[in-house]
Amino acid sequence: MAKNQKKKKKQVVELTPAEKFVQLKTLKKATRCMYVEQDVYDVYKYLVKSFAELSEIGKETSFEGCEQCAALSQECEVLAEEWKKNHATERVEESRTVTTSAKEREAQEKGKKKSASKWVTIAALVLIIGFTICYQVDTTRYQIARIGEAAGFTQWAKSSYVALDDYKDSKARMLQIQKKIIRDTKKGHIVKFGSTPVINAKGETVRTDCSWIVLDKQEDAVLLTKQSAINDIPYHNTDEPVTWEQCALRQELNTTFLEQTFSPQEKSLIMDTQVTCNNNETYQTGGGGATTDKIFIMNEDEVRQYRKQLGAKLKTMRLRTPGKEKDTTTYVSALGQTGDTEKEVDIIDYGFPVERNGACIRPTMWVNCK
Repeated sequence: MAKNQKKKKKQVVELTPAEKFVQLKTLKKATRCMYVEQDVYDVYKYLVKSFAELSEIGKETSFEGCEQCAALSQECEVLAEEWKKNHATERVEESRTVTTSAKEREAQEKGKKKSASKWVTIAALVLIIGFTICYQVDTTRYQIARIGEAAGFTQWAKSSYVALDDYKDSKARMLQIQKKIIRDTKKGHIVKFGSTPVINAKGETVRTDCSWIVLDKQEDAVLLTKQSAINDIPYHNTDEPVTWEQCALRQELNTTFLEQTFSPQEKSLIMDTQVTCNNNETYQTGGGGATTDKIFIMNEDEVRQYRKQLGAKLKTMRLRTPGKEKDTTTYVSALGQTGDTEKEVDIIDYGFPVERNGACIRPTMWVNCK
């Protein structure tokens, strides 16, 4: 690195008066966990000055907590004097003079280093205590999430914004992080998006992250398919001729599944897709009319196109292409792929009954990550 090259300035997070007020109150609470009397005294004196400054700011521009600042400054002044009196702590100021010996100067330097080391330790303690207390406060949690986001801790920052919910622009920031995560995930890899309700061992309903395989990318649009297939939803409720346009599965995926899996913000990223329904290649069974859906399942052409990304997930997948009869659909066999050199998908084209479970459902969708 060239000597004259300027170092990159660190990003400074500017706090509003209200946010600084919250942090000062937290620091005041943290003093109860400090064991060095002189340090407690110094912190109280710092709080006296800081609360007084905020009080003056509040006289011109009102903020939440400004009316408490003057009283808190006075309270900290009293607390500082009590500590000084009860623990008989006096600050000794040492200065160098021309008569100071080399040995005395060395002792003073060692003392300063020890003092600096002590303050680093105390600062770390206060930060840890402050972090533990402050993180429960929305104002501080938001600032910490911002710092984490800037530092590249995207998943952690995202979870913080989710917990903050409607605080400031948390939802918008969460959405931007989610789009970046999806956009940066490579084809064939897994990304978390949405969550599904599950019942844990205690019988409680909790939510768990939903995993998706990245199949394709076209500019800012990313194609995702669910990693864990759904095995308890049939294509249709009754044994009758039906197309994708008419089937119960299409209705289920675009209503119940969509609502239960994604928040309103997440749903805003899911694109409307023009879904075509080709005829059966072997038996020429009619596929029915095209539809516009947010969630769909693949047809024969799509499953062939994305066979590499799907890998072992190809097995026993139900497709929206009709089978030999109109009350069946084609599906991928339990082998997934044939053993030839090109590894073609092994599709059972005579079909599987629409009302039966057994052929797994893999919801698929395009997501806008612009």
